[in-house]
Amino acid sequence: MFAQPRLRYRRLAMLLLALVLVGACMEIPTFSTEPSVSLRIAVPNQVQAVYLKERVKSFEQENPTIKVEVFSQMQTFRGNLASAITTLSTSSTGLDLVYLTDQDFQSLGEAGVLTDLTSYIRESEDLGPSQFYPLALPVFQTRGRQMVMPAELFPLVVFYNQDLFDQASLKYPTADWTVQDFQAAAKRLTDESGGTQKATYGYVGDATLTVWPFVFAFGGGIPDATRDPRAQTLTSAGTMQGFQFVVDLISRDKSFPIDPPGRTIGLWYGGRAGMTLQFMNGRNSVPQQTDARGPVMTPTPGPKPTWGFRWNVAPVPGQAKRSTLVQVAGYAITKGAKNPDEAWQLIRYLVGTLPEPGVAPGFVPALRSLARSEEFGRLYPESGRQAYLDSVNFGQSIPQTPSTVAFTENDIRQILRGEVSVSDTLQQLQQKYAKAFEKLVQ
Repeated sequence: MFAQPRLRYRRLAMLLLALVLVGACMEIPTFSTEPSVSLRIAVPNQVQAVYLKERVKSFEQENPTIKVEVFSQMQTFRGNLASAITTLSTSSTGLDLVYLTDQDFQSLGEAGVLTDLTSYIRESEDLGPSQFYPLALPVFQTRGRQMVMPAELFPLVVFYNQDLFDQASLKYPTADWTVQDFQAAAKRLTDESGGTQKATYGYVGDATLTVWPFVFAFGGGIPDATRDPRAQTLTSAGTMQGFQFVVDLISRDKSFPIDPPGRTIGLWYGGRAGMTLQFMNGRNSVPQQTDARGPVMTPTPGPKPTWGFRWNVAPVPGQAKRSTLVQVAGYAITKGAKNPDEAWQLIRYLVGTLPEPGVAPGFVPALRSLARSEEFGRLYPESGRQAYLDSVNFGQSIPQTPSTVAFTENDIRQILRGEVSVSDTLQQLQQKYAKAFEKLVQ
């Protein structure tokens, strides 16, 4: 009477065994997470694209459902930046994010092509205003709304050639050095006795950038349409003193060559200049060649570029006060972004993390906690890297200037050559700026 149930159990066991054996012979399918969201971000050029592609690799690994595509041809759009963003946003591939500097943002005006990030920031406990350097957030605000999230700060600092300082038996610049110290060092480092091919100079750099730290040092400033609509800052005593100081470096001391235009910076890369004033990301600039436009930079990051001599960095010198220019860059979500929440995820990652050593273009993180971290120190092994942080603390952003009066070397070339007086030329510039500012605020 028990035979039939036993038979059923035996048949069931044999069926299960057969299924196991068949399953063992079959290829078991594997499941992989394919990206379901594609984020497209626009950057100005190929150099920035190479850097960003390296940055987002870790983000994509942490977020396997998100793929980041970098569009690197923003510079090919001539003219209006707002039109370029609109064109890309309404294209078939769309545009979710854009990398912008503070100067880019100023040029957008009231174009309305970016998404207000204020609500995202309120929900992020680790991205509060107090956690950023004071100058970082305001440069990207419109009527209290945060339109761009600052990520990178580029202070203007002094790089100096330690080999030439040693040869001249000069002490290295310190954190509290003055404009007189700078002038004395520039004179000692200048030696034209070896002829054109061997001459060394105390200082080389972009004249339009060089004047401002010395203008600040003597108590002058850059005209700002919102606070100085008549551009009277240009004719203040401090501004005139700063300009005259640079003129003396060029015409009297012969320690700052400015001819031929755009090529004297090559003396720095050739180890024949004692000092140069550049933004922090200049530490990564290694020219492939020098032509009429100046150095042509290498387009790939690779290992940290090095100059062919020992070098270090110092803050700009001071006098009545100390200040420098600081460029700010960050990321914005476009108005018509297809994936705004995922775009914010990427922004949080880029703002809240540091790149790997050898990839960083040379910047101070806008988040103070990152700037004070050990990881930041490993990115920039030069002993004078504190100068980067100090410069951000006492620096200032570049105020908005109408494109019609964009300050160029042509505006001050006659001053720098000593062909016209500082006061006459600055008075002419003041009138030019005042007219442009009047139109700007209308």
